[in-house]
Amino acid sequence: MDTQGLLPPPVKQRRRRHSSELKEQVLAACRLPGASVAAVPQQFNINANLIHKWRRAAEPVSAKARGDFVKVPLTVSPNSGISAPTSSPRSNSKPISHHWWSPIPSRR
Repeated sequence: MDTQGLLPPPVKQRRRRHSSELKEQVLAACRLPGASVAAVPQQFNINANLIHKWRRAAEPVSAKARGDFVKVPLTVSPNSGISAPTSSPRSNSKPISHHWWSPIPSRR
């Protein structure tokens, strides 16, 4: 028996568009004390992955994530055996040397 043409064509479901107000409301519910990101989507009938996506989009991008220069303070302890550059160099100071460890042996 030929069933082609007897069944209705499949209906494509449209993607839901969520308003910015709903997104803010969901994210605010996630920030409540004791709220879990697993329970909140059930309350709003949405997928948990959407909440994670909205949270990442709402977070400010850090300098490190953008690839910008991140200033790191250099602390040198008196017992480390290295000295930090100073405004008045001393004759007994040693230059700072840094050695990187490499998993690939160098070919000399």
